[in-house]
Amino acid sequence: MRVVEIPATKTDEPPTVRVEVDAPRFAAGAGPRLGIDEAHHDFHTVDGMFAPFAEAARADGFRVVGHTEAFTAESLAKLDVLVISNALNERNDPQAGGTWTLPTPSAFAPEEIDALDVWIREGGRLWLIADHMPFPGAAEALATRLGFRMINGFAFATDEHGKVNPETIQHTRADGMIVGGHPITDGSGPGERVESVRSFTGQAFEAPADAVVLLRMPVHAVALLPAEAWKFDEETPKQDVGGWPVIAAREHGKGRVIVSGEAAMLSARYVKLDNGVWDPVGFHVPEARDNLVLVINALRWLAA
Repeated sequence: MRVVEIPATKTDEPPTVRVEVDAPRFAAGAGPRLGIDEAHHDFHTVDGMFAPFAEAARADGFRVVGHTEAFTAESLAKLDVLVISNALNERNDPQAGGTWTLPTPSAFAPEEIDALDVWIREGGRLWLIADHMPFPGAAEALATRLGFRMINGFAFATDEHGKVNPETIQHTRADGMIVGGHPITDGSGPGERVESVRSFTGQAFEAPADAVVLLRMPVHAVALLPAEAWKFDEETPKQDVGGWPVIAAREHGKGRVIVSGEAAMLSARYVKLDNGVWDPVGFHVPEARDNLVLVINALRWLAA
């Protein structure tokens, strides 16, 4: 598995990436039906910022579509795997005139949560991704139904004195932040073993006792809980989240669920810096060497 960077043809455009999988799990066009939610003001969509994620899934043989319908028994029956990445209530969607401020109502109607719960219990597979505030608030009702408790804030590493380090976090198996013994982190062979991944600012959450924690925050970590995204001061509430889950998985009836508290690590994009340089964020960053392996392993576990 590898990510190939393709240089831009114009200086004012970012590079693009191509995902390659040497031994796809499924034949092209014949794999599981994977829908990426686009019906809930989602920040990440199949042709938007989650396009590289979608390409990775297609490279492994998944049949990927944007799921543009409300969650009902009928719409979910069209899918084998559903991915929700940073859904929002209209109130918090800037493209709909909303703001990233409190309150952060649920992105999903109660009847949709009911439909998802039944679908998963009967064998459906869900990957629920909710990044930093306001996304955890929008996903909280659904996560709670699935046994998880989200923290509607920003999770950062700190030093031993509690001073926040706003940089990205390197998670390694050696330091205990990557937990082995599960197909998502171990894969099916040495080339699929996840040893080191990078996350790019998200949330931490609480998982039920029967969930398997796969990725953790550092021992010293804190969640800042602002009333407006990215607005922090001395009065901002905080909560200790040292060692809390960032990715966890569990069985839910006959189905399976993965919950992730960070989204950028699962795709690839470029951010233009003040000096005009396009800075990579995601699984094409050199330090994120196993992020793509994690994505593929997780999708394969869901589809199994």
